[in-house]
Amino acid sequence: MGTGKKHSPAQDPQHPDIAGLNAPASHGLRRKSKEIKGARSPPGAASIQDGSALQPITDPRIARRTTYTHDDSGRVLTERGPRSYDPQDPAYGLITVQYVYNARGLLEERILAPGTTAEARETITYTADGRQHTRRDARQNQPGSGHEADPAWTTIWDPCCPRVLASLDPAGSGQFQQADFAGRITYQATITTTDQTLSTKTIVANEVTTRYDGLGRPTARTQWLVSAPAQDPQHPDIAGLNVPASHGLTTWYAYDDSVTGATLNLVFADGSSGLPYSLDLAALNLSPAAPGSAVAMRDPAGAITVQIRDAAGRPVLSADGAGVWQRTIYDIEADGLVWTRIEDPLRNAQN
Repeated sequence: MGTGKKHSPAQDPQHPDIAGLNAPASHGLRRKSKEIKGARSPPGAASIQDGSALQPITDPRIARRTTYTHDDSGRVLTERGPRSYDPQDPAYGLITVQYVYNARGLLEERILAPGTTAEARETITYTADGRQHTRRDARQNQPGSGHEADPAWTTIWDPCCPRVLASLDPAGSGQFQQADFAGRITYQATITTTDQTLSTKTIVANEVTTRYDGLGRPTARTQWLVSAPAQDPQHPDIAGLNVPASHGLTTWYAYDDSVTGATLNLVFADGSSGLPYSLDLAALNLSPAAPGSAVAMRDPAGAITVQIRDAAGRPVLSADGAGVWQRTIYDIEADGLVWTRIEDPLRNAQN
């Protein structure tokens, strides 16, 4: 039995038929739209717009805009925020920023609220190869602030390559780090120093060393409990590996890049291997044709967590330090839909 619905004729996609326009009105329902020119004012603002809520917004208390000026190279010279356009706003004329560049086109000065009593200047210097070296903040550039003689915020770079060695605040405190040949951070610490060559520095706290495997993945990371000796950034010390375990708290990592059967081949950097609990890997349906991968982490207390992914890189099984697991099953087709199911050891499931 028919539904009584009229079917449209074959359409020209450039000029489709419209009921009531070039086809009988009885063939369909046409929705009309009206173009409204101008912006609609926020609720309650109609009185500001001479009683009309459909007039273009011009009142600075409603028209929120930010304007910029640029030089011939396209660099921003000034930025003026919305509050600068409202004479009744206490910030009128203050929400303006001016940018000054050096001959190399690098930003060397940022001026907030220029020409006012609230003016604040930030200045920046660079190394010969264009990397930021120092930054003086508004207090340091304000005559009479008492901070004019303070050292600048300083970034110290590795002489060999564009890698940060240290970032220091005006008091000389900051983060120091060393990297291996591949640029991976192998040693980091909080330091204090007045020597920008870093030949003399005091280690304050938070010494951490990290080793990596050939693929750049961490294999061991030590949070030091005693002062660490000077480190070789290519071969940093790890507590429990080449120095006594009591010297620090070490987290270990192990990887299996070809999970295909009922066992995992997980070997930690200290030579230990395996998991203290069993997992049902057969239920994951991994095979040599579509192998999965696994990563295990052993914390300083000895608890091991593991996550297994399928050949597509999706997590399919994870277990906490007690061996309590959670399994994810993908691509379940049911009722014309494709489902993802999450199961726990009690076979409780979420779809």
